[in-house]
Amino acid sequence: MKTTTELTAIETYRQRRAEVARLLAVLNTALDRFTQNAEAEPADWGYAGTMGHIRGTLIEMLGGFRELTGGPHCPQCFETDIDRLVWRDDEQVDCQTCGNTFVP
Repeated sequence: MKTTTELTAIETYRQRRAEVARLLAVLNTALDRFTQNAEAEPADWGYAGTMGHIRGTLIEMLGGFRELTGGPHCPQCFETDIDRLVWRDDEQVDCQTCGNTFVP
């Protein structure tokens, strides 16, 4: 028996989707602040290292959306634009976005 406090799958999805959108806005604000700090200390490699870690984490998170792209995509940067994915004679693909070479 369903009680009034139980949510359906789509209701739960919508709530979580709204929370993800909010968190992305917070991330964007934090990114702007982080950029200001990095610009104030241009010789500090710590900012570049942290940004590399954040980038890698985001790319890893995007892996959950791979099945939604429907076609070939770069496993490093998730580029799906076929004009940016160049097929080579050896059946490998060069990604023009990030420079990665991969087997689709």
